[in-house]
Amino acid sequence: MCSPETLDRHGPIRSLDDLANHTLLHYEDAPQSWMWPSWQDWLEELGVTGLDASRGLRMVAGQAIMEAARSGQGIALANTSIARDDLATGRLVQPHPARIQTDAGYVLTTRKDDRERADIAAFRDWLVAAIRVT
Repeated sequence: MCSPETLDRHGPIRSLDDLANHTLLHYEDAPQSWMWPSWQDWLEELGVTGLDASRGLRMVAGQAIMEAARSGQGIALANTSIARDDLATGRLVQPHPARIQTDAGYVLTTRKDDRERADIAAFRDWLVAAIRVT
């Protein structure tokens, strides 16, 4: 994801090789349990070789990466559900249609004794339904 201004300034991404003309925004501290892909993972999954996936800016907070993308500092890997509002308003665009599947997901944790409480079950059911919509 990136701002429209990023593409205006550095050119469109017609092929993934065009990423060489752009700053890559890296989520440096993504917990391994999230299975968040690195740029290297993403490019390898798509069969792209010869591109230095290590260059760019590194950040330790997902929100900081999204703000950097919005402000034209580079291109971020982002889940479309996370960027949905920014995409809808045009603050962010998806510069290329390439996507990969990940094993990333969500975890809802409760104490063992509370799993079947009505209020927690209602929240869990609501949360699962909301995730399915996105």
